[in-house]
Order: sequence, then C-alpha cells, then structure tokens
Amino acid sequence: DTPPFGMAWQPEAGVDYRPMTAVAHRVIMRKSQKSFDHALRQSACRSAPVFISDWPRMADGLLQLSIAEFEYPRSDLPDTVEFAGP
Repeated sequence: DTPPFGMAWQPEAGVDYRPMTAVAHRVIMRKSQKSFDHALRQSACRSAPVFISDWPRMADGLLQLSIAEFEYPRSDLPDTVEFAGP
C-alpha cells in the first residue's frame, strides 16, 4: 500500500503499488540486489530470501530512530519495528 522505496512519492489511498514495485525491483534496483546476493554468496550464504529493501522483515527487531507519525502508514510494516522518537 506504499510506492516503491526511494521514489519519494506520497501514497494515495486505493492505489495498488505492487506492479510499480515489481518494475522498480526488476529495473531500478536490479544491480543493488545482484550485488547483495553476490556478497552473500561470497560469505558462504545463499541468495537473499527477500528483496534487499525488504530486509527488515528478516530482522528479529528494528529500532527506527523516529516517530511513527513521520512515516507513511503501511499495512505491511513488520511487528518487529519499534519507533524510538522524541
């Protein structure tokens, strides 16, 4: 329910951003993902099970040094994200 990461687009209610995100992954961020997977393989790991911008889903916990009100509302925000703002 949010535009692709890094696009600086404000989300609009009712818009399906999944096709746009798929294009961003395949085209705009392809080199980053390949580099990330290469680094993992060099470290005797297999390729990433998620796209590089979705890594917070794999973390046991993530401390976001901000407040939730500064973020766009998103239904897919992992429960492991904790905001620590003023």
